Amino acid sequence: MKVGSAIVAVVASLGLALSGASFIIADQVRYMDSSGNIRFVKKPSDVPKQYILQVFTPTPTPYYDKRALVELKRRKAMAEAEARREEMNRQREARRQELLLQQEQAKEARRLRAEDDAARIKRGGR
Repeated sequence: MKVGSAIVAVVASLGLALSGASFIIADQVRYMDSSGNIRFVKKPSDVPKQYILQVFTPTPTPYYDKRALVELKRRKAMAEAEARREEMNRQREARRQELLLQQEQAKEARRLRAEDDAARIKRGGR
């Protein structure tokens, strides 16, 4: 009986030591408070005693990695800026095409007027 409890104590203390070592290795520790919010602290000793069982080290996901979030926002802003530039270029090209069409129509109208004037002069009237 004493040997069994000694083994349990050794295994339990070894488990606690190993889990404590993983907290020391990690640069941040997180825990979930009673409201379900995730809280971050630098070391396990900063975790309130009532939340010590909810401690776990963060996994590097875009939701918890600030650098990844910043990079994601930067890429999104760049994509939006590129989309705005493309839309502006499309609108500029559409205006240019419309202006060219108007110039061609004005040129054709002048040509027709000149032909009409030449025909009238040929007939002897104005």
